[in-house]
Amino acid sequence: MRILIALLVGLNALLLCSCAGPCEMGANCWVSGQNGLTVQMRGTAEFTDDDRDIKSLSPGGFVRVQEGNWVSPERVYEVRADWAGKLSRTYEVDGSPKQMNSSAQAWVASAMLYMIRESGVGAAARVQRILRTGGPDAVLAEVGQINSDGSKRSYLQELVMHGHLNDDQLRDALRSARRISSDGDKCQFLIDVADQYLRPNLREPWFSVVYTISSDGDKRRALENALRQDAGSAETLVLASKGAGSISSDGDKAQILTEVAEDYKPEARQAWFRAANSISSDGDRAHALSILLRAANGQPDTMVDFLDCARAIASDGDKAHLLSDAAQYPMKTAAVQHAFFAAANSISSDGDRGATLSAVLRNPDRNGAVLAGVAESAAHISSDGDKAALLSHLAESPVDDPVLRDAFFAAVNTINSDGDRANVLTRVIRQPGASPEMVVAAIESAASISSDGDKATVLVLAADTHAGTPAVRAALQKALESVHSDGDYRRVSSALIRKTT
Repeated sequence: MRILIALLVGLNALLLCSCAGPCEMGANCWVSGQNGLTVQMRGTAEFTDDDRDIKSLSPGGFVRVQEGNWVSPERVYEVRADWAGKLSRTYEVDGSPKQMNSSAQAWVASAMLYMIRESGVGAAARVQRILRTGGPDAVLAEVGQINSDGSKRSYLQELVMHGHLNDDQLRDALRSARRISSDGDKCQFLIDVADQYLRPNLREPWFSVVYTISSDGDKRRALENALRQDAGSAETLVLASKGAGSISSDGDKAQILTEVAEDYKPEARQAWFRAANSISSDGDRAHALSILLRAANGQPDTMVDFLDCARAIASDGDKAHLLSDAAQYPMKTAAVQHAFFAAANSISSDGDRGATLSAVLRNPDRNGAVLAGVAESAAHISSDGDKAALLSHLAESPVDDPVLRDAFFAAVNTINSDGDRANVLTRVIRQPGASPEMVVAAIESAASISSDGDKATVLVLAADTHAGTPAVRAALQKALESVHSDGDYRRVSSALIRKTT
């Protein structure tokens, strides 16, 4: 039986090992535990079939078992191999050689069994031997006697990989794996046996053990392995998303969600967004959402969840970038439209909100309801310049729908700068095919401009281009009453006379 010496743990006390991990084959190594127990080893050993003593040692190797403290005598058992491999054994009590009696043999047997269990010595062969005599339940019972996480992992891995277990027995092995304290050992075990479990009826039990890993890095490593090994499984995408939700680190959580998003399936939607909504970092949340957006390809339910999740991002820049990308997709349902503009309206920065709304206007699939949403959101932009630029762009779209027209001019009327408002109204009147209703609304908006010069410019343009329409002419005559400057009054009056004679 070949030896890898790891940590030896006493029944009630933690054992210490001179190696910084499992001892390599043939390495010098010592372990110690309660009651002054120490075990020193060098070389490669084979134990007897009953695990009670040393059967062979590599040439020059030795095993030394020592125990004793101030209230009990010191006992030392040593096995050495000469350079030909011949064994010699000695047993001493308080420094005096003694014959091995039944008590000494029981003490040695107990120490050897602890060493074998806790170090994982010859785990593969030992598991197979226990399987032949007692079956999987006997192996699991033996694992229950082991304190060392590394040794538990070795026994369970051998059992799962080579024990020819049925589904119920595989679940029993996972229940035993839950009791591995070391996140690193538990994670590695789950990765090593994943191909036995990533299938129907066994995926969920496997993931349930992953969820018990406390370390964010180890949990991420196990989930990443599952996503890559079980690519294409919708169930794995759902379970990995759930696992990501319990990761504390925003970076690790976002990385898992990004990998799920790259192979996104609608079945994972709810679990994915539940986890994404727990990401505090704006950058990490935005990165994961950007990957999902491309994979979702405008699917309405996913888009609503995407927009709601994006809305909670504090950074206006990150939020605006995501919404501008989302604006490339059609907003055909009222739910998507509502979610989009709720998110857009949460952007405080005038420049970022204007950029987001401009992206909507570049989408050729925009409809009247979407354009009305742009106008309503634009009304809350503080900067007259940014607002006017956006509304001038919006004026290039057909604005004949009454709801859209009302929303558009409601936004125009919030522009305080006379020059900026006049520029937008001029753009409206100059639009080819502008309807009389649009021109009348532009004239009515111009009437509340404080500057007679800016007001007259808009009214003269309306008179020159549309005064032949009775409704427009009536609106001009009413607006003329608000012009106080004599010169500007004459300019507008002259334009009206020219077009009505």
